[in-house]
Amino acid sequence: MQTSYPLYATNGMAGQLADCGFHDIVSYNAAEAIPLGRALVKGASETTVRLPNRNYATLTYDADFVASNSIAVTVNSVAITPVVYASSHAATFAAVIAAITGLTGITAVAGTGRSIIITTDDKSVITVSSAVTLGSSQAGATVAYTSADVILGVSAHTHTLVQDANGVVQYAVYDTVNCLKKGRIYVTVEQDVATGDPVYMRTINDSPKVRGAFRKDADSGNALLISGANWFAGATSGNLAVLEFNLP
Repeated sequence: MQTSYPLYATNGMAGQLADCGFHDIVSYNAAEAIPLGRALVKGASETTVRLPNRNYATLTYDADFVASNSIAVTVNSVAITPVVYASSHAATFAAVIAAITGLTGITAVAGTGRSIIITTDDKSVITVSSAVTLGSSQAGATVAYTSADVILGVSAHTHTLVQDANGVVQYAVYDTVNCLKKGRIYVTVEQDVATGDPVYMRTINDSPKVRGAFRKDADSGNALLISGANWFAGATSGNLAVLEFNLP
């Protein structure tokens, strides 16, 4: 039985429209399980959506390769065959790029300076590491992450959803997803936000933080800035804020 009677009604729930103003909702198919009130990006086809991923890595070396260097690179737990210094830094650098691209589902291209841009062909999460050994000196390696994903909208609530076996209400794989592109919607925030703050979407799970959740900063490259969105009403961490979207 009901044993408490709060003085005020709750604001709503994640994924619920915040008001009856104009809104534009487009239907897509879920490429994975999608909770309510999360950022959505394009899946493998034009008709599918998924949660955003940290899928873009920039590997940078702080010095040229030198004679006898051995360069190891690991992408998503798969290692290349170590590249041994060739005739020059440029030739060795090109050989490292070719070795990385030789990994299944991975593309690598030269960036600026001594950097290599590495992405996953299916836009899934990427993790990169590298080490240089042997030779008279060894370049250090650092990796910076971001995402190549572009937000399409936010997963919006529909009364056709039912709880799954774990009591969770969300879109299942292959479900038709309501994607809000324009309008105001409730979302749960990872940190305190206020009107005027920038809007970011998380691109990697970092318990208890989850992909597709919203915040106001990049969190060391684990969240991506969104254009076409602003905080209509702020909230404290873990509570419901109102996001306003005006996406194409």
